[in-house]
Amino acid sequence: RHRQSRTWGGETFPGAALPCAMVQASPVTMFHSGSGYQYEDNSIYGFAHTNKGHWNLLHVPLLPTNAAKVDADDYASPFSHRNEEAHPGYYRVFLQRYGIMAELTTTLRCAFHRYTFSPGDRHRLIADMTRNNGHVGQWDLQKAGAYAFSGCQDGEGKIYFYAVSNQPVDAISQVHGKKHSVSVVDFGGRGRVLELRIGFSFVSVEGARRNLEAEIGSKGFGQVRREADATWEGLLGMMRVKGGTERQRRLFYSCLYRSMLWPALRSDVNGDYTDVNGKVCNGHFDYYTNPSFWDDYRNKLIQLGLLMPEVAQNVIRSIIDKGEKQGGYMPTFFHGDHASTFVAGSWLRGLRGFDLGRAY
Repeated sequence: RHRQSRTWGGETFPGAALPCAMVQASPVTMFHSGSGYQYEDNSIYGFAHTNKGHWNLLHVPLLPTNAAKVDADDYASPFSHRNEEAHPGYYRVFLQRYGIMAELTTTLRCAFHRYTFSPGDRHRLIADMTRNNGHVGQWDLQKAGAYAFSGCQDGEGKIYFYAVSNQPVDAISQVHGKKHSVSVVDFGGRGRVLELRIGFSFVSVEGARRNLEAEIGSKGFGQVRREADATWEGLLGMMRVKGGTERQRRLFYSCLYRSMLWPALRSDVNGDYTDVNGKVCNGHFDYYTNPSFWDDYRNKLIQLGLLMPEVAQNVIRSIIDKGEKQGGYMPTFFHGDHASTFVAGSWLRGLRGFDLGRAY
């Protein structure tokens, strides 16, 4: 099937994420195409770290390789759905071109990559720093220690990262093709498993490092995966449904899971965030992206207040902050003033963890 003639997909992604998290680690089968992943595609360009299931984001795409020579114009790996597995907090796929098993899991602000190579393989990482679903205007990638590298990518928001590997970082280089360029990180180890613990921040590299230390630290991949699974089990288990068919129950919980992925966290573990004016602030609350008010003020945001009341209250704190700095108007979407309905309704439903006077 020609990619130009694809039908409108579900615009969902199969990668690992926690509820309303900063990081969503998911495969990219095509840039500038919905969530970046379409089921009919058969090649993976990398694993990106932000996703909304819409036509944006996909920050910092990374792909492991064992190739002695990287072709910047042709490096994507074929894959098969038969060798692919997806859970809310875990994703696995076999990269056929390189014979590498890639696994991903996440915390709120971090991603954990585990790549299993064939014995004797060279361990390398392709970082496609000039590309995401937006338009990348600035990026940086550099060694940050014997076992670490860091950088940023500015496109659909400027994200910073700090990565720690279980193998020494030998070198970082640029590979130029006829149409495209990529960065390549070389590692010095020869064990079969390459692990990357990566912290992210929309404030600074130092913030990304703090997030990594706070949320992953020395935890192993299995522990992070189990904690992600337990988080989802705790949230989805708040709703119990009876009756219907097995398919209907699967649809219910699948849609409930999807509905709890957004809005997304944007502040660091210490409370720092970059506000709508580009200033670093700390309001001692979790700062979030905007909900799609026009679509969900009458349903999903009410559900958010029921299942994750602290998140709903922090979303209100966030839109108050934005409104005070945007000429006195809270954010909206498409048309209408739906934020006011969300705020007033939340207050009447018993959510009082925000300043009603400031909101008014």
